[in-house]
Amino acid sequence: MISHTEGGRTTWGGSLMRDDHDLSLSALGAGPTGDSWPVLGGDDPLPPAGLLVLLAYGAALVAEPQPVRELDPWRAVAVQVVACNGRLLSFQACSGDRSLPAPLRPTGLRPSALTAEVRRYDDRLSQARQRYRRTCAAEALQLLADLPPTPLDKARQLTEGGGSAESAAGLGARVRRRLAVLEPETSPEDRASALELAARALGAKSGAAAAALADRLATAVREINAVTRRRRGQAVLAAAYLQVIRAAGRPTADGWLERRLISVLHGGATLNADLLDAAERLRVRYEERAEQEYLLDRVQGHFDRSGVTLEVDRRDARRGVLLSGRSGRVLLAAGEVTGGPPGDGPTSHEFRRAFLMLRLCLGRRPVWNPGAFP
Repeated sequence: MISHTEGGRTTWGGSLMRDDHDLSLSALGAGPTGDSWPVLGGDDPLPPAGLLVLLAYGAALVAEPQPVRELDPWRAVAVQVVACNGRLLSFQACSGDRSLPAPLRPTGLRPSALTAEVRRYDDRLSQARQRYRRTCAAEALQLLADLPPTPLDKARQLTEGGGSAESAAGLGARVRRRLAVLEPETSPEDRASALELAARALGAKSGAAAAALADRLATAVREINAVTRRRRGQAVLAAAYLQVIRAAGRPTADGWLERRLISVLHGGATLNADLLDAAERLRVRYEERAEQEYLLDRVQGHFDRSGVTLEVDRRDARRGVLLSGRSGRVLLAAGEVTGGPPGDGPTSHEFRRAFLMLRLCLGRRPVWNPGAFP
């Protein structure tokens, strides 16, 4: 590996390290702590151990959106993936459409590739929503089969795109525009009620009656859309939490919560404050556990590759996961990585070197704090 010395420091392969004679513990310093350091970092493909972390991050941001520009790259892509899957699952539950692909699984992909996949999924979902709109319009027309011939004919023209030249302007144009803004997920029943108002407006005997019916149509469309969007928003959020629960894959006493979220997804229940609070508490619990397991996997693997053996120390698990070895100790707690000497001797050169290099493995500087190990 090519190296050069500059100002008492040696650069190896583009990374910065102290010279061997200056590889002191004081040189390690202390990196920033707290939320400024996400557990996921870098541009490497997402490993399987990071899946639950990413989904938990994404679900939190679906529940409490933040401007993407304020997010680190992995959190930004996390909310894209979880929201995309939420939209997909919500639409499938609403429409019964099985032509769409399975939810996007992000493991093995880099952030840029995941962003491209989200765009591809959203394009397919947009096409499916338009197909569903046409299907529901046809079903709505069938629900109006008992209408008198004149309004039924008007409804058929509105649904099938036909009609006289007069319908392309004036009242006809207004009615068509209002029907066009109905959400694609609008149920056939709601679409039928709006379509009936539109047909009666076009067939009204007087201008005043037509205007009144057109105003009723505008109000009905706003109310239908509000209900549809609220139902869809709750379904997407329920799907976000369900992604976390299913990725965790652990038997849980919270099975009732999963069943309630599934009911919300399918429109059979509402996501009230109590249910949302329970889902968020479970998400936080899974996130904390997933972060800890992911860090353990990364840190232990890094030390193994560095020739330093660290084992999980079960004697002190109150604050997190403690890794102990003959030459040093590492504590994983609250998303932070803290190092210190072994209990009965100094750290080795190999341990100090491996600990310093954790910065490259994790995308952040670990904290050296002997006082963390009483």
